[in-house]
Amino acid sequence: MRKFTLQDGRRRFAFICCLLLLLFVGIIVRLGWIQIIRADDVRKMNQDQLNAYMTRKQPRGRIVDRDGEELAVSIMTGSLYVDPEEMNKDEINPHKQQRRNVQRLAADLLAPALKMDAAELYETFCLKGRFVWLKRTMEPKDVEQVRKIIKDNKLPGLHFIEESKRYYTKKRAAAQILGFIGTDDVGLSGIEYQLDKVLKGKDIEYSMTTDARGKQILGGLLDENAQDMQKKQEQLLTVYLTLDSKMQYVLEDAMDDAIARTHAKGAAIIMDPYTGEILGMASRPTFDPNNFGAYSSESWNNKAISMIYEPGSVFKPLVGCMGLTEGIISPNTIFQDNGSIRIADRVIHNWDGEGLGPVPFSTIIKFSINTGMVQLGMSLGADRLISYAKKFGLGSPTGIDLPGEEEGILYDPKM
Repeated sequence: MRKFTLQDGRRRFAFICCLLLLLFVGIIVRLGWIQIIRADDVRKMNQDQLNAYMTRKQPRGRIVDRDGEELAVSIMTGSLYVDPEEMNKDEINPHKQQRRNVQRLAADLLAPALKMDAAELYETFCLKGRFVWLKRTMEPKDVEQVRKIIKDNKLPGLHFIEESKRYYTKKRAAAQILGFIGTDDVGLSGIEYQLDKVLKGKDIEYSMTTDARGKQILGGLLDENAQDMQKKQEQLLTVYLTLDSKMQYVLEDAMDDAIARTHAKGAAIIMDPYTGEILGMASRPTFDPNNFGAYSSESWNNKAISMIYEPGSVFKPLVGCMGLTEGIISPNTIFQDNGSIRIADRVIHNWDGEGLGPVPFSTIIKFSINTGMVQLGMSLGADRLISYAKKFGLGSPTGIDLPGEEEGILYDPKM
């Protein structure tokens, strides 16, 4: 047997030192690789482990009148859905040591709170699948009531998703102008439809600091992402209308009174003659956009922009401008008013059937005399009448920020 010598001990010691040195160098190289070369990747992995990434929906933007008075506002509330597969896993009652019919219990408990039929709810809970809506955009007080029922009775498979709920503060006032929204925060008519991309709430992505089990850490409430999300919610876009809500109220009240007395139908507009701004616009029949589904689709129609009608005497000042511009008349040009006038196979009468004899054009306009306007129209001729009508904007849309505007009809001059 070979004897162990001091030389052997030195060689082994040198070998162990080399191994330790290599191990130390390897550790240094590895740390350098992780902390320098892969620093960004490691940092991201760390953030992913500490943060839960969430998506939150912003409320829909406000609609206000010219003075900033709110006409349409949104709040965030809950929409309830069920995961039937999760609910179908019967839960054992720890006190009675027996299986309970979760679907039946949930249907009976939630039916009064949701104002739904218990039998229909039970059928929904027994469906196959992972997602079925139960009730969208519930009132906040109803959300709290349902949350309590779910928590107190440990009902599985029932969850809330945060969504935006729209409120129209003036109820029926300016209903056709404001319009309404459908599910998923989509504008379906009026300003809500026309400016849907502007008003629609955006999805905000933010991170929340969590522990190893995924529970939120208190400090996460104060991190930069949470603060940024709060700022974005405070900076919701507001759409200002030219409407004056006080004038709108007076207009709609006057319309209802006139309809009650004369059985009139149609619409009315209040406009600033100097700027063209619409201060009030009303149409009948009307509806409450908070519950638009309870009304006929006819009531959703804004007749002020979608109904074509003959302007009648409103057109006379325009014809007067045409005659003055063409130099055919002056305010003092005399017309013979006999109370009626024949044109081809038609006889056109004054509104009162009376004739005033020789009168200046200023009187024709003042008393809206049909015979004098017919004579001026004949002097202008069809071509010039239609040409000037187009220059005044008749026969083409105004470009108002409302959907469904009709262009109007102008006849071919040859007719």
